[in-house]
Amino acid sequence: MLGVRTGMGSTLLSVHLASLLQEMQNDERNTRLQSNGKADDSQQGADMVALQERTCLLDLGMPVADGMLYLNVNGNFDFVEGVRNLRRLDRTMLMSAMAHDSTGLSVMALPRDLDQLNNVSHADSLFLVESLRDHFGVMVIDVGGMPNPAFIAGLVRLADETWLVTDQSIAALVSLADILKDFKEDGISPNELSLVVNRYDIQYGMSVLVFP
Repeated sequence: MLGVRTGMGSTLLSVHLASLLQEMQNDERNTRLQSNGKADDSQQGADMVALQERTCLLDLGMPVADGMLYLNVNGNFDFVEGVRNLRRLDRTMLMSAMAHDSTGLSVMALPRDLDQLNNVSHADSLFLVESLRDHFGVMVIDVGGMPNPAFIAGLVRLADETWLVTDQSIAALVSLADILKDFKEDGISPNELSLVVNRYDIQYGMSVLVFP
Protein backbone atom coordinates (compact mmCIF):
# COMPACT_ATOMS: atom_id res chain seq x y z
CA MET A 1 0.00 0.00 0.00
CA LEU A 2 1.76 3.11 -1.25
CA GLY A 3 0.43 6.61 -0.65
CA VAL A 4 1.74 8.83 -3.44
CA ARG A 5 2.17 11.60 -0.86
CA THR A 6 1.92 11.89 2.91
CA GLY A 7 -1.71 12.32 3.96
CA MET A 8 -3.34 10.20 1.25
CA GLY A 9 -4.84 7.82 3.83
CA SER A 10 -2.79 4.73 2.98
CA THR A 11 -2.05 3.96 6.65
CA LEU A 12 -5.70 4.11 7.68
CA LEU A 13 -6.64 1.96 4.69
CA SER A 14 -3.88 -0.52 5.55
CA VAL A 15 -5.06 -0.80 9.15
CA HIS A 16 -8.66 -1.42 8.10
CA LEU A 17 -7.62 -3.95 5.46
CA ALA A 18 -5.30 -5.82 7.85
CA SER A 19 -8.00 -5.89 10.54
CA LEU A 20 -10.58 -7.18 8.07
CA LEU A 21 -8.22 -9.91 6.86
CA GLN A 22 -7.55 -10.98 10.46
CA GLU A 23 -11.26 -11.16 11.17
CA MET A 24 -11.71 -13.35 8.09
CA GLN A 25 -8.90 -15.65 9.20
CA ASN A 26 -10.40 -15.87 12.70
CA ASP A 27 -13.83 -16.72 11.26
CA GLU A 28 -12.32 -19.47 9.11
CA ARG A 29 -10.43 -20.86 12.09
CA ASN A 30 -13.50 -20.78 14.32
CA THR A 31 -15.56 -22.59 11.70
CA ARG A 32 -12.89 -25.26 11.35
CA LEU A 33 -12.55 -25.72 15.12
CA GLN A 34 -16.30 -25.93 15.66
CA SER A 35 -16.64 -28.50 12.89
CA ASN A 36 -14.06 -30.57 14.80
CA GLY A 37 -15.94 -30.15 18.07
CA LYS A 38 -13.30 -27.86 19.61
CA ALA A 39 -13.48 -24.49 21.40
CA ASP A 40 -13.48 -21.42 19.18
CA ASP A 41 -11.08 -18.48 19.14
CA SER A 42 -13.03 -16.40 21.59
CA GLN A 43 -12.63 -19.09 24.21
CA GLN A 44 -8.97 -19.88 23.57
CA GLY A 45 -7.76 -16.30 23.16
CA ALA A 46 -5.87 -14.53 20.38
CA ASP A 47 -2.52 -15.63 21.82
CA MET A 48 -3.36 -19.20 20.72
CA VAL A 49 -3.67 -18.23 17.04
CA ALA A 50 -0.83 -19.68 14.97
CA LEU A 51 1.27 -17.30 12.87
CA GLN A 52 -0.02 -18.89 9.66
CA GLU A 53 -3.51 -17.83 10.77
CA ARG A 54 -2.44 -14.27 11.52
CA THR A 55 -2.22 -11.12 9.44
CA CYS A 56 1.00 -9.11 9.75
CA LEU A 57 0.86 -5.35 9.25
CA LEU A 58 4.21 -3.80 8.39
CA ASP A 59 3.66 -0.20 9.43
CA LEU A 60 6.40 1.47 7.37
CA GLY A 61 4.59 4.68 6.46
CA MET A 62 5.03 8.24 7.63
CA PRO A 63 4.47 9.58 10.27
CA VAL A 64 6.22 6.73 12.09
CA ALA A 65 4.00 4.13 13.82
CA ASP A 66 0.68 5.78 12.97
CA GLY A 67 -0.74 2.33 12.24
CA MET A 68 0.14 1.14 15.74
CA LEU A 69 -1.49 4.29 17.10
CA TYR A 70 -4.73 3.57 15.23
CA LEU A 71 -4.71 0.00 16.55
CA ASN A 72 -3.84 1.13 20.10
CA VAL A 73 -0.92 -1.29 20.39
CA ASN A 74 2.65 -0.75 21.57
CA GLY A 75 5.84 -2.63 20.87
CA ASN A 76 9.59 -2.12 20.90
CA PHE A 77 10.43 -4.78 18.32
CA ASP A 78 10.68 -2.51 15.29
CA PHE A 79 11.77 -3.05 11.69
CA VAL A 80 15.47 -2.42 12.39
CA GLU A 81 15.38 -4.87 15.32
CA GLY A 82 13.86 -7.39 12.96
CA VAL A 83 16.70 -6.94 10.47
CA ARG A 84 19.30 -7.22 13.24
CA ASN A 85 17.75 -10.47 14.45
CA LEU A 86 17.23 -12.13 11.07
CA ARG A 87 19.12 -15.28 12.05
CA ARG A 88 17.05 -15.67 15.24
CA LEU A 89 13.71 -14.92 13.62
CA ASP A 90 11.46 -17.87 14.36
CA ARG A 91 7.89 -18.45 15.51
CA THR A 92 8.72 -18.13 19.21
CA MET A 93 10.51 -14.82 18.76
CA LEU A 94 7.79 -13.34 16.57
CA MET A 95 5.05 -14.41 18.98
CA SER A 96 6.84 -12.90 21.98
CA ALA A 97 8.54 -9.83 20.51
CA MET A 98 6.04 -8.39 18.02
CA ALA A 99 3.08 -6.25 19.00
CA HIS A 100 -0.33 -7.97 18.65
CA ASP A 101 -3.84 -6.65 19.09
CA SER A 102 -6.67 -8.56 20.77
CA THR A 103 -7.76 -10.24 17.51
CA GLY A 104 -4.31 -11.67 16.75
CA LEU A 105 -3.23 -9.03 14.23
CA SER A 106 0.57 -8.61 14.46
CA VAL A 107 2.28 -5.26 13.83
CA MET A 108 5.85 -4.11 13.20
CA ALA A 109 6.69 -0.43 12.66
CA LEU A 110 9.73 1.66 11.81
CA PRO A 111 11.95 2.83 14.68
CA ARG A 112 11.21 6.26 16.10
CA ASP A 113 14.80 7.24 15.31
CA LEU A 114 14.83 6.94 11.53
CA ASP A 115 18.61 7.37 11.47
CA GLN A 116 18.78 3.71 12.53
CA LEU A 117 17.66 2.76 9.02
CA ASN A 118 21.10 3.85 7.78
CA ASN A 119 22.59 0.91 9.70
CA VAL A 120 20.67 -1.83 7.85
CA SER A 121 21.18 -2.87 4.25
CA HIS A 122 18.63 -2.80 1.46
CA ALA A 123 19.08 -6.54 0.86
CA ASP A 124 18.61 -7.47 4.53
CA SER A 125 15.49 -5.28 4.73
CA LEU A 126 13.89 -7.11 1.82
CA PHE A 127 15.00 -10.45 3.26
CA LEU A 128 13.17 -9.59 6.50
CA VAL A 129 9.99 -8.99 4.50
CA GLU A 130 10.41 -12.35 2.77
CA SER A 131 11.00 -14.08 6.11
CA LEU A 132 7.87 -12.56 7.63
CA ARG A 133 5.88 -13.58 4.58
CA ASP A 134 6.98 -17.18 5.15
CA HIS A 135 5.74 -17.07 8.76
CA PHE A 136 2.42 -15.22 8.45
CA GLY A 137 -0.71 -16.15 6.55
CA VAL A 138 -1.21 -12.68 5.09
CA MET A 139 0.90 -9.51 5.03
CA VAL A 140 -0.17 -5.91 4.51
CA ILE A 141 2.68 -3.43 4.03
CA ASP A 142 2.06 0.30 4.33
CA VAL A 143 4.81 2.46 2.81
CA GLY A 144 2.83 5.69 2.53
CA GLY A 145 5.26 8.59 2.31
CA MET A 146 8.37 6.42 2.71
CA PRO A 147 11.29 8.21 0.95
CA ASN A 148 13.11 5.15 -0.38
CA PRO A 149 12.16 4.39 -4.03
CA ALA A 150 14.62 1.48 -4.40
CA PHE A 151 13.23 -0.33 -1.35
CA ILE A 152 9.65 0.31 -2.46
CA ALA A 153 10.42 -1.09 -5.93
CA GLY A 154 11.82 -4.19 -4.25
CA LEU A 155 8.61 -4.57 -2.23
CA VAL A 156 6.50 -4.27 -5.37
CA ARG A 157 8.41 -7.17 -6.91
CA LEU A 158 7.72 -9.28 -3.80
CA ALA A 159 4.05 -8.35 -3.44
CA ASP A 160 1.07 -10.19 -4.92
CA GLU A 161 -0.76 -6.87 -5.23
CA THR A 162 0.33 -3.22 -5.06
CA TRP A 163 -2.18 -0.46 -4.44
CA LEU A 164 -1.27 3.17 -5.09
CA VAL A 165 -3.38 5.53 -2.97
CA THR A 166 -3.99 9.03 -4.27
CA ASP A 167 -6.60 11.75 -4.27
CA GLN A 168 -7.57 14.15 -7.05
CA SER A 169 -5.52 17.14 -5.93
CA ILE A 170 -2.97 18.52 -8.39
CA ALA A 171 -0.07 17.82 -6.01
CA ALA A 172 -1.13 14.19 -5.55
CA LEU A 173 -1.56 13.58 -9.27
CA VAL A 174 1.87 15.05 -9.99
CA SER A 175 3.36 12.74 -7.35
CA LEU A 176 1.47 9.80 -8.86
CA ALA A 177 2.93 10.58 -12.29
CA ASP A 178 6.44 10.78 -10.79
CA ILE A 179 6.02 7.42 -9.04
CA LEU A 180 4.79 5.75 -12.21
CA LYS A 181 7.79 7.17 -14.06
CA ASP A 182 10.18 5.85 -11.39
CA PHE A 183 8.51 2.42 -11.50
CA LYS A 184 8.80 2.33 -15.29
CA GLU A 185 12.54 3.06 -15.00
CA ASP A 186 12.79 0.17 -12.52
CA GLY A 187 11.08 -2.16 -15.00
CA ILE A 188 7.72 -2.23 -13.18
CA SER A 189 4.72 -2.13 -15.50
CA PRO A 190 1.48 -0.25 -14.69
CA ASN A 191 -0.27 -3.61 -15.20
CA GLU A 192 1.29 -4.74 -11.91
CA LEU A 193 -0.35 -1.86 -10.02
CA SER A 194 -3.84 -0.94 -8.84
CA LEU A 195 -5.11 2.56 -8.14
CA VAL A 196 -7.20 3.67 -5.14
CA VAL A 197 -8.58 7.21 -5.36
CA ASN A 198 -9.42 8.60 -1.93
CA ARG A 199 -12.33 11.06 -1.63
CA TYR A 200 -13.22 10.45 -5.28
CA ASP A 201 -15.45 13.14 -6.79
CA ILE A 202 -16.84 12.60 -10.29
CA GLN A 203 -17.02 16.37 -10.81
CA TYR A 204 -13.22 16.49 -10.91
CA GLY A 205 -13.40 14.89 -14.36
CA MET A 206 -11.27 11.85 -13.46
CA SER A 207 -13.61 9.40 -15.15
CA VAL A 208 -11.03 7.20 -16.90
CA LEU A 209 -8.36 5.30 -14.95
CA VAL A 210 -5.35 4.19 -16.95
CA PHE A 211 -4.59 0.97 -15.04
CA PRO A 212 -6.54 -1.59 -12.98
